[in-house]
Amino acid sequence: MRVLALSLADDRRRFERDLPPKGAQLLLNPDLEIAQLCSRARGDEIIYQDEKAEIPDLTVPSDLVVVNTDFWQESRVKEIATEARSLGKRVVLFGPRATIRHQDFAGVADSVVCGSILNAWPELRRDALQDRLQRTYHASPNPEHGRFDLKAVFKPGFDPDFQCLRAVIGCRCPPQMKPFCRQYLYHGDRLQQRDLRELAAEVLALRRKHVYLLDDDVALDPEFYTRFFARVWHQKREWTVLAGERIFDDSRYLRLLAKAGVRVISLNESWLNLERLNRILASRSFARRMANQIGLLHRRRLLAGARISLFLEPGQEIDYESTYRAIEPLGIDFLQVRFFARPAPDQPFAPLFVPYESGLEANRPTWWKSRFYGLGSIIRRSLRRPVRVGFYSTFRYYYPRSFAYRQNLLEGIAYPP
Repeated sequence: MRVLALSLADDRRRFERDLPPKGAQLLLNPDLEIAQLCSRARGDEIIYQDEKAEIPDLTVPSDLVVVNTDFWQESRVKEIATEARSLGKRVVLFGPRATIRHQDFAGVADSVVCGSILNAWPELRRDALQDRLQRTYHASPNPEHGRFDLKAVFKPGFDPDFQCLRAVIGCRCPPQMKPFCRQYLYHGDRLQQRDLRELAAEVLALRRKHVYLLDDDVALDPEFYTRFFARVWHQKREWTVLAGERIFDDSRYLRLLAKAGVRVISLNESWLNLERLNRILASRSFARRMANQIGLLHRRRLLAGARISLFLEPGQEIDYESTYRAIEPLGIDFLQVRFFARPAPDQPFAPLFVPYESGLEANRPTWWKSRFYGLGSIIRRSLRRPVRVGFYSTFRYYYPRSFAYRQNLLEGIAYPP
């Protein structure tokens, strides 16, 4: 069976003919769910098209069109599905948007998958071959692993050094982020810790040095990750990991991560939010404690990123200029800011994509990003890093990522950063 798998992009990132892909190459990566589907559907031919790198061609011969739906893409999904069905194609929608609002796509597509398409694929494939697709497929919520076949989904313009791994399947993100977490939408509170021997073999098969560990929080189960990194230590890989505030509970664990090759720790929303920023401004002792935690990472030669998610109520105003005075002294190396808003207090939050604008004023949401990734700010931070972090991490990780985030900001790409 020939399957056309589509990954969509927002307007700011959509590919234009005769132009290079938009955004920094370091942050241009393939659709990981389709990469897993390519690995799972070995007996089928998966034709991958990505709107970040090409203009979709729906006329290519295919037996089935599957489209990954993200939160902000409802109108684009309907447009693509309508066009594909007008060409006589059978269309299946999956992804987080299809999972939580499958009723919105009634009549738009032949089928909608609620949950992980990996879990639904055997049944979906069988029905597609027999030409009796169901309206809705409810995938099993049990976590299942599928390898990332990144070769099958690589496109010119993407980062050629990108590779990733998932050791724990399931959601461990902060509570406020769960409505927007694929792992939570697919699996709820279910978790699966993968076999350590299997993980070590997968790491050994990775060709390049740097690996993104996709797990939500390596601080929630130090014993498991201690065993994991003890297994892969000798393979000399370098890692970027995501962690919550509990990462600072045990300095010995931080020392282990540093020795095992972790180069960047990205702190999730449990470490820094708007409430804590206001508390930093009000309490010198609390501000000192937060800065000391970043200093602890730097002393272990670890770069520190921070993710902040702002949930904006209708009519809410934030003094971005004053709160930025709380961010800068912390000494973090990378800042990722996401915005969520809702039109009315009784409605759910939805992602809000706020592009950078020239002549930015302090009352605009992207004020933090423009200040943090200003050329002078990047250089000032770098002058303090080499002694504590080391020249290797500074030039191998700090500069490339900082300028990649800056490029995305200047091109108006909302996230990252």
